[in-house]
Amino acid sequence: MKMAHGIVATVCLWCIILVMRPSSALEEVSRQEELHLGAYATETYDLSGGTKGYSQFLTNLRKKLEATKACNMPVTRANLPAGAEYVLVDLKVTPVQYVTLAIRVNNVYLVAYRVGGKTQGTFLNEPDVTFARSKLFDKNDNQPTLRYDSNYANIEAVGGSRKDLLLGLQELRKRIVAFFDPNKPVSAAEEAQFILTSIQMVSEAARFKYIENLVVKSGLSTSFKPDSKMIDLQTNWGKISKAVHQSNGQVPNQCVTISPPIVIAGKTWNLVSDIKIDVILLMYNSNNANNQLFSKSVASYINKAADIAGGVGDPELAILEDSLM
Repeated sequence: MKMAHGIVATVCLWCIILVMRPSSALEEVSRQEELHLGAYATETYDLSGGTKGYSQFLTNLRKKLEATKACNMPVTRANLPAGAEYVLVDLKVTPVQYVTLAIRVNNVYLVAYRVGGKTQGTFLNEPDVTFARSKLFDKNDNQPTLRYDSNYANIEAVGGSRKDLLLGLQELRKRIVAFFDPNKPVSAAEEAQFILTSIQMVSEAARFKYIENLVVKSGLSTSFKPDSKMIDLQTNWGKISKAVHQSNGQVPNQCVTISPPIVIAGKTWNLVSDIKIDVILLMYNSNNANNQLFSKSVASYINKAADIAGGVGDPELAILEDSLM
């Protein structure tokens, strides 16, 4: 009788194992499929949250972008596995009036946006646009692509100088709501102005505490134009990041001095502490060869796609792919 109970217990134990293990396996497969299909992390800013909500949104976004630290400053992720190349940002005026931004994680570049519940997005003409279209929104290659990339000069050629562009929460609201006016389609210039606004109030503000503070100071109803310091910060993020990474590795004076000094709005920065006042997120260390994984995957993807289609890959991308092996 005791033996029978032992047999039953053993059988039941194996029943439990047989039931539970496939379930866990299916959950893992499901998770991997979500990553493969581009179920990217999303951060939301509801404009009804005002300046406090805006700061919290940026804090949450930075956490999604951060991988490590240099001189105790957050650094963006560099090695991006499938399903982690981008982060999505929902900018909401109402539950139906919102725009979704797609931001590349390693450099915080805006790569595309989508209006409301539409299936397709609109893409900036970045070098990896084919890769981005295959991963984002409806994942079809026929999604609209602008004639310009994320370079400020190219966007300004359509939307006007960002030095003259009004920024602030009320300006962001206006530019989102404009997409939902059935009587007045958004012009090419207005679209470019929305992109300039989004880049500066999301991507750049995630990088620079100084820019976040300008937006917060302007409040809910005041607008402002970028000052010279804001423009200098925007154009020197790579240089600033490199200086901190170099200081992080130098002996002596680790994380104390930077060399060469950096001039921002006429003021010379010689110390890491100078940088920390205004900069809150650094770009990954581009000197690390392992940080080229994303560029390699893009080059490989484009050339493999061309092969499948019966065409030929881009020779320059093939060289890039080989150089990153």
